[in-house]
Amino acid sequence: MAKNPKRVSLRDRYEIAVDEPLSAYDNPPAMAFKVRHLRDASRNLMALVCDPKLPIRLDIVNELSQIDSPYLMALQDWGVVDWPPEGRRCPVLIYEPPAGPRVVASLEDDFEPMREEEIIKFFADPAYQVLREFREFDIAHRAIRPNNLYFGGAKGSRLIIGDCISSPPAMAQSIVYEPIEACFANPAGRGMGSSADDMYELGVTILALMIGHSPCRGMTDQEILNAKLSMGSYGALTQSSRISLTMMEALRGLLTDDPDERWTVDDVGMWSNGRRGSPVQQSMQSRAARSYSFMNKEHFTCRELAHTMARNWNKSINIIRDGSVDTWLRRALGDDAVVNAFNEAKDVPEAMADDDNLIGRCCIALDPAAPIRYRDFSAIVDGIPNMMAL
Repeated sequence: MAKNPKRVSLRDRYEIAVDEPLSAYDNPPAMAFKVRHLRDASRNLMALVCDPKLPIRLDIVNELSQIDSPYLMALQDWGVVDWPPEGRRCPVLIYEPPAGPRVVASLEDDFEPMREEEIIKFFADPAYQVLREFREFDIAHRAIRPNNLYFGGAKGSRLIIGDCISSPPAMAQSIVYEPIEACFANPAGRGMGSSADDMYELGVTILALMIGHSPCRGMTDQEILNAKLSMGSYGALTQSSRISLTMMEALRGLLTDDPDERWTVDDVGMWSNGRRGSPVQQSMQSRAARSYSFMNKEHFTCRELAHTMARNWNKSINIIRDGSVDTWLRRALGDDAVVNAFNEAKDVPEAMADDDNLIGRCCIALDPAAPIRYRDFSAIVDGIPNMMAL
């Protein structure tokens, strides 16, 4: 191989132009480059060159190759090449790029808001068709957000959902677009997810398209998460936004924090085709009659307390051992199931009762839907392999 080749071959079928980046189609950390098909030069193709340190989603490549939709960026092929800029072998994904630009280059940017009927016709209904296919294969996209949407078709007449396999699932997502459970996890440990996660991302993206920017812009990740915990996702994300009853119905259904109550793909399909119902009432965790004070913060739910404990790991053991959490659970919350789970978490053989183990077990007892947390490690169960790989 030449020292600094300008072309890299993939299986003698594609020629990737090292010196022709297509930055408009980058999906960081993956970078886009022009591709020439060696047997059909008329084809318009690009390569996403992936970070070799990250495990890409090869487990869903076969399923994606079977989805033929005008609303999904079409994966054509994949492979591994010697990539000169990195000086090592890198995975590459061959795509047919959309005809138009992204909806917005960055989640920090403003863009032209869409009218409600445009959102339903050009995004919600197409997204329903794509995600229905994903559900049939029991896979999740996990990368639905405005800067991963492209204009396609004649004169940008439709929106196209972009790449979802160039990095671990949801790793590149802002926490604004992720359900609360995934927000607790390290980005690489958010797990494969399910259709319910895609529905949440769909809801946040619909809201962003309505208001012309990402919700909660200007807030830190911790401020966003605190708002979701105290107000629920719908309340936190729609603050000060004027929302019609039609859109409120969809957003309440998609942004409910209980995945069992969240809208399904079929609900989105019926709504986008004109069915109207009553907005889902926001689901909130049981709140205690009085707060529990820890780290200068008042906690009214088990989830809030577990989150603060995980963020203040070394100080959490004191409130576990002094019995104050037990007292609060019994007297202020009155949830026997949580009380029993917390007691069971502490009831371990002496050899296992080290501080770190007890804190991790108690966090699970307080919020069993959250990731497994152990000091700086935080991952949803099926996200652990990606965390280990990194």
